[in-house]
Amino acid sequence: MTRRAPCANAAPRPSRTAAGMALRLLLALAVVVALNLTLGAWLRGIEQQLRPETLESLRRGIWVTCLLYALLLAVPFVPGVEIGLAMLGMFGAAVAPHVYLATVGGMTLAFAAGRLIPLPALARLAGRLRMTRAEARLQALAALPPDALTRVLIAEAPGRLAPLLLRRRHIALALLVNLPGNGLIGGGGGIGLVAGLSRVYSVAGFVLTIVIAVAPVPLAVWLFGTRVLPGF
Repeated sequence: MTRRAPCANAAPRPSRTAAGMALRLLLALAVVVALNLTLGAWLRGIEQQLRPETLESLRRGIWVTCLLYALLLAVPFVPGVEIGLAMLGMFGAAVAPHVYLATVGGMTLAFAAGRLIPLPALARLAGRLRMTRAEARLQALAALPPDALTRVLIAEAPGRLAPLLLRRRHIALALLVNLPGNGLIGGGGGIGLVAGLSRVYSVAGFVLTIVIAVAPVPLAVWLFGTRVLPGF
């Protein structure tokens, strides 16, 4: 009777979850980069076509352009500010109200997308990424009623700055929207998405803040023309 050699313990298989999540993140990044490149080429093409005989036809499609701008602005890391400034610079005061409404609409759309993502889903995502502390924290926050969430976050926020920012969150949001270079942290779409995910803003409070925060530049162009814009 032959004796079987003792089986070595099988090495644990590496989890495919983290690899799959990394692949999804890379795909999302590739989509964002492709959008940026496409938008840049699109804007350059429009600038080259701005001749007197084509200007009227371009104006007819301004609402369609603003709708596309609002949809693109809702995507994190898409250069929404650059698109809005380019439209204001090309079409001037006549399109300032359109750009203003499209900016408010795009950021509100991103906020709504964030609000529609449930906190338990974020907790599961954190678990798949092996972020156990974040997973536990999100699960605890998901169990809280909406009116208690902000109070708990303020009470448990570390240091002095974080509680202050939470208490003055609408002012902080307005400053962040107008912060130069905010594209590095997601742009208007990213800011709106995170604001919705955080659950610390009511719908009315967010919309009112954005209505005020994004008004200065379109209002200045509407009143004084494109000379108030840098480079125009």
